[in-house]
Amino acid sequence: MASLEDGGMKPSDVDIIVPPADGKDPSQPAAGLSSPFWRLPVIHGWTRREVLLSAAAVLALVLVLILTIVSATIGSSMSSQPLLADICTDTNCLEAASNMLQNMNKSVEPCDDFYTYSCGGWIKSHPIIPWEVEGRSVFSDIREKNEEKLRLLLEAPVQRDTPASFERKLKHFFMSCLDDYGQEKQKGDPLLAVLHQLGGWYVINTWDEASWNMNTAVRKVQLDFWISTFFSISTTVDTMDRSRNMIRIDRSGLIFNPNVYIRTNQPVYARAMTSYRTLLDAISRLLVRDAGQEPNDAKILTFVNDVTQFETELANRYVNSQGPSSNNPLDNRISIRDLQIRAGAINWRDLFSYVVTDPATPITDDTEVLLYYQDYIVQVSNYILSLQTNNDLRIFYNYMLWRLMLVYHQHLSWDYIHAYREFYVAVTGRQEFLGTWLYCFRFTDANMGWALGSLFIRDHFADDNKAKVEELAIRIKLKAIDELSQATWMDQDTRDAAKAKILSIKDSLGYPLDLLDDSGLDDYYMGLTVNYTDHFANVINAAAFQKTFFGRRLAKKTHLYEWDVKTYSTFGNYLYAYNELVFPAGILQFPIFDAEHPQYMNYAAAGTIIGREVINAIDDVGGYYGIDGAANDWWSPDTRSNYAERKACVSDYYSNMTVKAYPEIDPYPVQGARIATSAIAETHGLRLAYMAYKDWEGEYGQEKLPLGVHGSSDQAFFLSYAQMYCAANTYIGRWRQTVAFGSAPEDVRVFGVLQQTREFTQAFQCSLNDNMNREDRCQVF
Repeated sequence: MASLEDGGMKPSDVDIIVPPADGKDPSQPAAGLSSPFWRLPVIHGWTRREVLLSAAAVLALVLVLILTIVSATIGSSMSSQPLLADICTDTNCLEAASNMLQNMNKSVEPCDDFYTYSCGGWIKSHPIIPWEVEGRSVFSDIREKNEEKLRLLLEAPVQRDTPASFERKLKHFFMSCLDDYGQEKQKGDPLLAVLHQLGGWYVINTWDEASWNMNTAVRKVQLDFWISTFFSISTTVDTMDRSRNMIRIDRSGLIFNPNVYIRTNQPVYARAMTSYRTLLDAISRLLVRDAGQEPNDAKILTFVNDVTQFETELANRYVNSQGPSSNNPLDNRISIRDLQIRAGAINWRDLFSYVVTDPATPITDDTEVLLYYQDYIVQVSNYILSLQTNNDLRIFYNYMLWRLMLVYHQHLSWDYIHAYREFYVAVTGRQEFLGTWLYCFRFTDANMGWALGSLFIRDHFADDNKAKVEELAIRIKLKAIDELSQATWMDQDTRDAAKAKILSIKDSLGYPLDLLDDSGLDDYYMGLTVNYTDHFANVINAAAFQKTFFGRRLAKKTHLYEWDVKTYSTFGNYLYAYNELVFPAGILQFPIFDAEHPQYMNYAAAGTIIGREVINAIDDVGGYYGIDGAANDWWSPDTRSNYAERKACVSDYYSNMTVKAYPEIDPYPVQGARIATSAIAETHGLRLAYMAYKDWEGEYGQEKLPLGVHGSSDQAFFLSYAQMYCAANTYIGRWRQTVAFGSAPEDVRVFGVLQQTREFTQAFQCSLNDNMNREDRCQVF
């Protein structure tokens, strides 16, 4: 789905999910199928993946030799076995076969539970990585391998060692974060200096309420230190003038899901809030210690109460405010003038003028921003005004300071980090922490992602994959155009417009060429100052860089080469405002896509992702964006009404499903209304990939299967699709996907899509009574 650039160093709106009431470890796989995993040491110059794949290839070749001898010995008695002439024996095919067979659980009938049939072996052989709270998946494994490759690159000596070199800045930025000794020496002093710049802190008696200005404080916290308070800001392309960007405002401000604050009568949520209050108390006492004072228990308690009170008020407004009435970006624009009238607690024009200083593009009362959750912002503004009326603005200020402390204390000495770890363990049930290198890597990723991407594609990407995936994308788009004739709910004019839009999709595959331009990247990071020996200074400098770059993005015309997806990312995306398909280098690798591997695997995995994003271009959201990405409602009213009926079928279908997350809690219903659009895109993306693959077979002939993989290439195709989503989810992961994100875990997703796909049931000859078959399918595209 479409994404928008994030500001970088911002905490998530909903960051932590709580453990079950019975105290069981929520990090354990919900399916309970984990077993120990044999980890190989890294051979010099080789990754663990390369070692494993080389060993698998050797074993597979030995297997083929053995089976060939057996086949020749048995002769005609094995008439059910394929002839050797119909068997593939090259290394890439054998690697694919080895992967496929190891992932399966053949004791399960495919027409009864295709996900377990496809992924049962994978779940048994892939224990959850200790620091992954939500679980483990094929995609997270690819991400981990990409991170390992990047780690080696970050730790390598600097090649372009000049002051302006983006490579030098990147590696110094990362290495300074690893300097535990420097952070131990500073203790809490750097954060106390930040609090002083903001006007002091109530707990240590340095806050002068009489001289304090609320809007100045908001401006500094939100922009100078780049922290999201009750709202976050980002830039997005202006769909009315695509040569420019505009400001987007979103909800923010909570560490938990809103239910944790509201439903405190449930022990599991009450314990989470108790742990949170303990964290607030602990960080406060550490800062008081480092300020050279004795703790004032009453003031610390007031601070803790202020923060939790304000966040609880936010949680209530998250739940009770109205969401956007439409996906049309034109319906969610609001002028600064109207925003000020409706949500007057914040001086919005002053706030944005502070970051946009170019006189050629001033912020005026007529400047429009994109705001999907207007009612939420209005309600929070009214609450802040009520605090002002009652002389209780201390509550809002303490909340803002805590939002900053929550991010910045994790860059201090070990006792601060340990306090957060205690909270993390209490809430998640996991003893393991990210560790310094992974935390520093992700901090670097958030602030210097383009520089990391440049190193990645220079060292770990084969351009042959880029060329081959371009061919695959073209085939799928042409098939999508052919299949539009089946979309009888579209009138002819809308259908013609959909065809034109598909033909106009820009394919951005692999990486933008600009990442190979050293001088261009040097210029990009020109405003970022990096101190090799002072990590906390780099945290502050990164925030200043984010602020400056935000202003540059708004003041200047859009750089169309800038992707919204990092090149080492493992997600494909369709960008509505550009009519652009982005498929980064990070995902163009086995088992998602490899030019030398069987095409049934490539089409089933990468092809489905591409097909899904092509459908996004012309669905009920894509229908609000024209062929150039500009705002344009090109769907006719009848088309939109007809689609709504078919979408309701999909919504009802998924709403009847439930997800078992925690053993002691009743299953959660899938939120069909929220998942319907993405489910339609996934289902029909799979069908497009399958039909494009059949076209490929028509040109090149049916693919040979390796010995030991029985069935047809059609079956191998659907098996490859399901195995793309192999995952071992924790209780937290299943809860978060279903409740917090309104999606569904991988097993539910695969079941839902394949049950709706007639070609799957035909390939496996499932009867009408089988679990994976469904007679009353929802036909959309």
